[in-house]
Amino acid sequence: FADPLNGRPYALCLGTIEPRKNHQTLVKAWRQLRQPRPLLVVVGATGWACDEIVADLEAAQQEGLVQWRKGCSDAELWPLMQHARLLAYPSLWEGLGFPPLEAMALGVPVVAHWTDPLRELGDNAMTLSDATNVDALAAALARVLGDRDHRNACISAGRMRARSFLWQECAADHADLYREVTQWT
Repeated sequence: FADPLNGRPYALCLGTIEPRKNHQTLVKAWRQLRQPRPLLVVVGATGWACDEIVADLEAAQQEGLVQWRKGCSDAELWPLMQHARLLAYPSLWEGLGFPPLEAMALGVPVVAHWTDPLRELGDNAMTLSDATNVDALAAALARVLGDRDHRNACISAGRMRARSFLWQECAADHADLYREVTQWT
């Protein structure tokens, strides 16, 4: 894959622009990082209740802090994720969280909010923080960007964790569940 930003360091954030994805706190935390800091690339279409979030993203983009991509094809997204210094995933509510799983599989460390689903998904392979707290989120981001040993440990643990999620096993588990449910009727 070609490096989509031509060697410029960047971090990636994926998710529809809506309150639960917590983009505003991420942008505030990103501002706290010491210079030179990587560019924050946000990929996500506008969603619901997002006028204030959009205004913040547009202002941060004008400052050169953020590059907001409202859409991205799979052909653009995979190289973008592969070359990111980290995936920022400060979402306040999630189900499984596919972007962190995909990032871990590619060897990209993940900084995420410490919700139960992400804690379970990461199984100590992600850097978790209270993403409702700007200072805590900034500290977690700075640690992954600046602490080489921690970063390498996250990459190694993330790859190992991602290997435990296989589509074949997911399909087999679902088939077992369907068999179990149909036996009750």
